[in-house]
Amino acid sequence: MVEFTAEYHKDWVQHLVFSLDESMFASISPQTMYVCDSETGHCISGPFELCNYGEVYNACFSPDGKRILVGFGSYAVVWDIEMGEEQFQIEGYQFSFIHHDKTIASTHWVDEDRNSSRTIASDASEDEGGSDDSEDGGSTRLLVQLWDASNGALISDRLLEVNDVAVTRFSPDGRFLAVGRKSEDVIELWNLQDGRDPRQFPYPPGNLSSLYFSPTSNILMAVFREEPRHIYLWRLDTHEMVPFSHDFYYEPHVVHSPLTNYLFIR
Repeated sequence: MVEFTAEYHKDWVQHLVFSLDESMFASISPQTMYVCDSETGHCISGPFELCNYGEVYNACFSPDGKRILVGFGSYAVVWDIEMGEEQFQIEGYQFSFIHHDKTIASTHWVDEDRNSSRTIASDASEDEGGSDDSEDGGSTRLLVQLWDASNGALISDRLLEVNDVAVTRFSPDGRFLAVGRKSEDVIELWNLQDGRDPRQFPYPPGNLSSLYFSPTSNILMAVFREEPRHIYLWRLDTHEMVPFSHDFYYEPHVVHSPLTNYLFIR
């Protein structure tokens, strides 16, 4: 049954994102953003005017639901939902709130001198901002920085720096960054709490296309480019790999139910 219809936008809605407790959702069009109550559809905050910022690539709520971060390519804007005001801007291509220490992690593609070396990732419009630079000739050196989630102050100029990067993905809770290597058939799982000693998940030879985490951040999934596409799953607590093959001729959109053992694939 349809609970409500929220008709606020004058343009097509291109992004929808829920808060962590699902009490609110943000709807984003190329021009505006509204934050609405999930039970009633009533507007809680907004409209936020976006036309002067550029194209929206992704968005996420802070763990406490008081702020929302919207990525615009090479930078992101954080708004205070209660005040309806912009708080600050931070640089980067992908962003994630780290839930346990109230910070924001951002990724940057840099050259050997740590200067920005490329434009927006080719598939950064995916939810949560995956990236694949394997075909556009750009840099493969990734720099991760940390920012104070309350005021946007730079905390760590170099949480970690990784070379030979093809594909990346933040976990939903911000604890991990998964990195697929270009020259090796291995995925590294970096802990964003300390940036040290990545765990490695080898996989059979293949052209890695993208990475996904389950909503509870306990399962990692790798999707391969060749058709038919193959999927591999790892349990992060045991490192157990579960191969899963099916004839996917399009990039699959996958949702893992946190309360069951089911995997839903388009």
